[in-house]
Amino acid sequence: MSFSRALQKTVSKRVLKTLVVLVVFLPLWTYMQASLTVNRSLVFIRSADDGNVRADDNVATESADAVRCSHNCGHSGTTESGSITSSSEPLSRQFSTPAVTEEVLRRHRDDVMPFCENPTRSSAPRWPSKEPVTAQELAERFPMMQLGGHYSPSNCTPREKLAILIPYRNRSVHLHTLLPNLIPMLIKQNADFTIFVVEQAMPTRFNKGVLFNAGFLEALKLGDFDCFILHDVDMIPLNDANTYQCRSDGPVHFMAGVNKFHYGLSYSWLLGGVLGFTKDQYKAVNGFSNLYFGWGAEDDDMFLRLKKKRMDYHRKGKDVGLYDMIRHSRDKGWEPINSRFSITHFSTRRIDDDGLNTAVYSRTSLRQLPLYTWIRVFVDMKQVYEKAPEYMKDVIEKASRENAALLSPGSVEDH
Repeated sequence: MSFSRALQKTVSKRVLKTLVVLVVFLPLWTYMQASLTVNRSLVFIRSADDGNVRADDNVATESADAVRCSHNCGHSGTTESGSITSSSEPLSRQFSTPAVTEEVLRRHRDDVMPFCENPTRSSAPRWPSKEPVTAQELAERFPMMQLGGHYSPSNCTPREKLAILIPYRNRSVHLHTLLPNLIPMLIKQNADFTIFVVEQAMPTRFNKGVLFNAGFLEALKLGDFDCFILHDVDMIPLNDANTYQCRSDGPVHFMAGVNKFHYGLSYSWLLGGVLGFTKDQYKAVNGFSNLYFGWGAEDDDMFLRLKKKRMDYHRKGKDVGLYDMIRHSRDKGWEPINSRFSITHFSTRRIDDDGLNTAVYSRTSLRQLPLYTWIRVFVDMKQVYEKAPEYMKDVIEKASRENAALLSPGSVEDH
């Protein structure tokens, strides 16, 4: 009997302890689980509002569906384009709310990733490839490029967004020689960049200034770029340490020398080849002049604009800023005209009346290809000259006659 009583007492004590644990700790455990669920949901919602919902947030599928529905259910399960939202897409791409912008994504990334540093600050010059590569080969070589010619590093936050503007006509070989040299250099520099090829349609004579202005304006319709690199299609950089970045204290001339001039420049104030502006700097000088049809003088005009606005520019040193120019004969219809010097004579006087604010062109097509965004524009010479100031009437009439004499309507366009 004594053993039975002892056993009963022991069992009674254990049952009592179990009941105490259940009564005291079970409500506390339930409350903690509820709080944790709420916190996780808040983490998901906050990440969604920042436009960067991550797979490692460990959010329940039901919560994800609820938040996604709060943005899209008003559209009957479709995005703004009318297509059904794919569940295979990252959640950060499925939100169509206007609050989820590139700038919001960028601010959020600033909080979680370090700023990108250029790992190629010191690099020996390399021997560039001069062999053109087909568009298909380029796409296979650079699978990390996004449609439209965009690339952004995934392991750091870029300090600025670059728009590479390449004026183009009849230079397919040059373009496909430049890109296999330029793209890997920019990737090594941890640059966030988008390449724009701005083509001028036939038959009007080539006008690089209008193409730069058109590229600037059209690029800003597609993204909020901080830095614009104006890049001739025949200039191949030789050093990966030639960092393509803008400076807040003035434009950057990236070319210190070119093989054509024994790795020097033809004159000290030359600003051709590769030139970089912040968005505000380009607006401050009113972009390039629109009045130069044919070869030459638009770069000298830009030099005078910078001087007029008292804007210093910075040229890279020869330790990094060397280029090889792809040798070629001058295209038919791109011959220089004598009137270009008379037009340059009025450069500083017309800076506010000729440029970005008077650019006239028609965009005929825009295609986002694997390695670049292709913008095709038509430039009407008569319309451009009609925008010139009245005090340049005689000069413009002479330039118009010279251009008409050199215009080649039988030229075949290169596709």
